Amino acid sequence: MTYRARCILCVVLALALSWLALRDVALAAPTPQPAPPTTKKPAKAGSKKGPQPEAKKKRQPEPKKAAKSTNDAVRKLLSPSGPTPVKRPTDGALRPNRAPKSERPISRPKAKRPSPNTPRPTLPPRNAAPKKTKIPPERARVIALSDSFEWRTRLSAVRRMGKEQHAEYYDALIARLKDDVWDVREEAEKSVARLSDIRALPHLYPLLDDKELRVVRATIGALAFFGDKRVVPYLLKALKHADPSVRLASVEALARLGDRKTLDALIGRLADPIARVRLAALRALGRFGSPRLFSRLVPMLQDRDPQLRAAVIDAIAEIGKAKVQPMLVRAMTDKSAVVRRRAAFYLGKFGGWPAVEPLVAALKDSDPLVREMAAWGLGWLQKGHVLRFLVPLLDDPVLGVRLSAHNALRQLSGKSLPPKRSAWQAWLDSRTPKKPTPKPVPEAPAPKLAPKTPKPAPKLAPKTPKPAPKLAPK
Repeated sequence: MTYRARCILCVVLALALSWLALRDVALAAPTPQPAPPTTKKPAKAGSKKGPQPEAKKKRQPEPKKAAKSTNDAVRKLLSPSGPTPVKRPTDGALRPNRAPKSERPISRPKAKRPSPNTPRPTLPPRNAAPKKTKIPPERARVIALSDSFEWRTRLSAVRRMGKEQHAEYYDALIARLKDDVWDVREEAEKSVARLSDIRALPHLYPLLDDKELRVVRATIGALAFFGDKRVVPYLLKALKHADPSVRLASVEALARLGDRKTLDALIGRLADPIARVRLAALRALGRFGSPRLFSRLVPMLQDRDPQLRAAVIDAIAEIGKAKVQPMLVRAMTDKSAVVRRRAAFYLGKFGGWPAVEPLVAALKDSDPLVREMAAWGLGWLQKGHVLRFLVPLLDDPVLGVRLSAHNALRQLSGKSLPPKRSAWQAWLDSRTPKKPTPKPVPEAPAPKLAPKTPKPAPKLAPKTPKPAPKLAPK
């Protein structure tokens, strides 16, 4: 038995024992007994006095009713009949403590709606400063702690302000932006951004030139959190910072804003010496999908970093199907499995006959994720002749590849067969028509040929030896 079950059992037993104890107390309580009846005393015998008139009976006090105790209430609740129901008044009778309609006060007439010509009350401007109200004592204490001599106390107070996000904390947080400790300045920037008060933007711009890089990165993140287009020039200035981490934060902030005016600046970051900055710029440019990027992104497919080449594929995939598809077919032969995987994904997404052959070839790839993505892409192509290439993947050692191949087979065929190769192979064999076997034609007897007589070899004339040449005498 588990610990939770034991606890529940103990609670149930305790409730049962308490109920039994209350019942015993209610049954053992004494019931009030009625007072004994009073009787007249008989007159004494031999008394000289005659019959006297009856004296007036004294009014005896009525026996006091027993006060309702808790025992009576418990006895009523525990009785088998249950508590006595409360009698409700009938429909015809008046409810208690309610006067009839004739005696009720007359209701006030409803106020008339204002006509459309009446002027509406003017609203305060959007970014107007809030009216000064009385600050609650608890928040006033937090504001006082933010001005403490100990920097750790100031830091904890600023963090609490950022969590509570009350408008009364605005002035105190703006004052902490100029703190001597950079930890307090960084936390104050985050807390000011959570307040979402646009009046804080002019106070955040000078912190882009702070000596501490963490403060500069926090400032960039706070400016991007507001989502205002007025911060774009300041982020473009930070895009040329000497530190790569600041440039990376600026690229991510510009990607979050999504302003097309920053397209040229992001294209310029494609030549950044740091691969992380180039990768972030590629991902930011992929959201725009501008045709101007095609000529700049094609040479980057030869970059050494495979993650960068995969990001290039993601970026150019948003440009258009006609231009990108030949490049995706070429990327299916890349050395990196990450690039082949992304190319297989977009080939299956775009579809078309040019994508069939590279995806079928990718079913035999050494990387299981590439095989899985190729099977997924073939399932979206809606080409029935690729079924016979997907059936062998049902015996793949990787579970993800088997599931992807089975889903593609079900999507292409419309059948819900089990994920077994034998079942799908039998269905494919029954689906393909068998070719009729041709009847054997009887062979005609070969004609008899006359035996060939060997030709006599031609007679050669005997060779006469040539006479030896005579030597002249010495």
